[in-house]
Amino acid sequence: MAFNTILVQGKSVLIRTVTMIDVGTIAGVTEDFIVLENAAWIGDTGRFADSLKSGKFAEVEPYPGLVWVARSSIVELCEIPAPGAGGYAQK
Repeated sequence: MAFNTILVQGKSVLIRTVTMIDVGTIAGVTEDFIVLENAAWIGDTGRFADSLKSGKFAEVEPYPGLVWVARSSIVELCEIPAPGAGGYAQK
């Protein structure tokens, strides 16, 4: 799969950067940034593989608006299940 095929609007992703983990739904992509909506900072994933399957995390801190993640800071990007009506859930 080419890298850009996951970077489509509406896809839910977990992005691990050099310093933190963010989750959200892709609202847009520029040359330098991935823009997330319905986003949250994940302070603790719990069991990582289980979180990737379920979309539920041990510590979730929602952002109040859009989040711009620098593509140059990305270490890992994974597709995850879409959040429920209340956003990303804590376990």
